[in-house]
Amino acid sequence: MPGASINEKTGLWRVKPSGYLFNHEALAKVFRAKLLQAIVDNGLMVTFRYLHAKTGQYRSRTVTGEYFLYLLMLHVLPKGFRRTRYYGFLHPCSKKLILFLQMVLRVNPLSMFVRKLKERPTITCPVCGAVMKIIMTKIPKPPTRQAACLT
Repeated sequence: MPGASINEKTGLWRVKPSGYLFNHEALAKVFRAKLLQAIVDNGLMVTFRYLHAKTGQYRSRTVTGEYFLYLLMLHVLPKGFRRTRYYGFLHPCSKKLILFLQMVLRVNPLSMFVRKLKERPTITCPVCGAVMKIIMTKIPKPPTRQAACLT
């Protein structure tokens, strides 16, 4: 909620330094607490409608208020995470458009998955100067869990 008003004495538009009337984080905490308390006090049974993923039909479900809030919070991302939405040719429904673009631009998408091995630098013998060939490498095995616990 923007924090601004008209000053009655001067008639000028007055804006709070933060730009908002309330801190949204504090307001969200108060709202959640009051909503949960009202649901618990009234013993509400919540009924909601949802689209079933496999059948594509709408179904309704009745649960307790606390369980409804639990289901709702499963869809809230943790702090620091961001929801990604794709538009245009990146949208999942535009597979035909992607195929068309690959044909027009002559891009082979499978070529990106082919792993190209880099050539190893040659190692020369310090005595004769000939190119050495690697036959076997000795990399020590990581210690097992039991051995690590005993030491």
